[in-house]
Amino acid sequence: TTQAVVRWRGVAGAQAYDVHVGRRHVLRTRSTRAVVRGLRPAANHDVTVRAVGGGRISGPSRPVPFTTGGRRPCTLHAAPTGNNANPGTAARPLRSAQALANRLGPGQVGCLRGRFTEDVTIRSSGTPARPAVLRSAPGQRAVLRGRLWISQQASDVVVEGLVLDGRNRTQLPSPTINGTRIRIIGNRITNRNTAICVLAGSVRGFGQARGTVIERNRIHGCGIRPAHNHHHGIYLENAVNTRITNNVIFNNADRGIQLYPHARNVLIARNVIAGNGQGVIFSGAHGFATARARLQDNVITHSRVRANIEHYWPAGNPIGQGNLARRNCVFAGRGGNMTLPAVGWQPRSNPARNPRYVNPGRGDLRMRDGTCSRLVGMAAPLARLPG
Repeated sequence: TTQAVVRWRGVAGAQAYDVHVGRRHVLRTRSTRAVVRGLRPAANHDVTVRAVGGGRISGPSRPVPFTTGGRRPCTLHAAPTGNNANPGTAARPLRSAQALANRLGPGQVGCLRGRFTEDVTIRSSGTPARPAVLRSAPGQRAVLRGRLWISQQASDVVVEGLVLDGRNRTQLPSPTINGTRIRIIGNRITNRNTAICVLAGSVRGFGQARGTVIERNRIHGCGIRPAHNHHHGIYLENAVNTRITNNVIFNNADRGIQLYPHARNVLIARNVIAGNGQGVIFSGAHGFATARARLQDNVITHSRVRANIEHYWPAGNPIGQGNLARRNCVFAGRGGNMTLPAVGWQPRSNPARNPRYVNPGRGDLRMRDGTCSRLVGMAAPLARLPG
């Protein structure tokens, strides 16, 4: 809740390293590891490191965002038995999730109790240090059935600990993210095979998603079957500075993660991506191309339609630059583990290993193979949850 362990690669000639959290210098060390203490609980932070050598200080590393543990107390409440004229207290909750979302602001935590069937649009904003939070009430797992849209007006919003059943009359993706610094954390996300699940950004004028974090979710049952190449678990359409980590993404009609056509500066790490139509694609179109996407330390297996890792660059379109796939366990893709030769991305050390899932037919994706299971780290506890 108040500290974080930071590790980084050493730099030749460096005599020491300066660690910053936000704009604050917190320590100097000769090691490539540091424990940063005194952090605010349940808050968003970012860390950068600079190398020091010969009296000179390098430019900063790429900032890495993270969220400290702990939960802020609920400041607003909603329950199906409430009334939208109520003040939103625990004793007198609001009735609808939309009414709750309308009242969110910096530092406010809106808690849902029970099951809600409605489409919800979030236009509210928090701040980087004081996000607006929508989550389940303590001790509950609230269900929101309908489309969740986080609009381009929204920033610094956290959606956490919910069951997001995206079935809606328009069959539009849910959750759809068009805002800035939106965090989707610890949810179960599905739509019972009706549409795309998570969509980040739009090239058609609805807003670019910037600084999105998708972390510790179970994402499954997304997309119409039989597969028709358009319905994915996570779809980065127009997104920059995205982090997709520690998720379990399985049994979706088409790709587990689609990078198309304009995904830039993406980290996809420590996820289990299994039993989807395809695994992950580096791609582009309409003059856009995925660039600087790192796919590393994932388990990507059993794609049912084509390959586990693939690419697509239409004729005349720019080809992606700086894309990398490394240290991923890959196994049993119907179209192979990777489409080779790789174009627009570089494969490095991706072992073909069977993770030996405990019971994939029932969604138990715990792994008996130690090499693969060590890669995914925090995703492992999610792998054994039901559903």
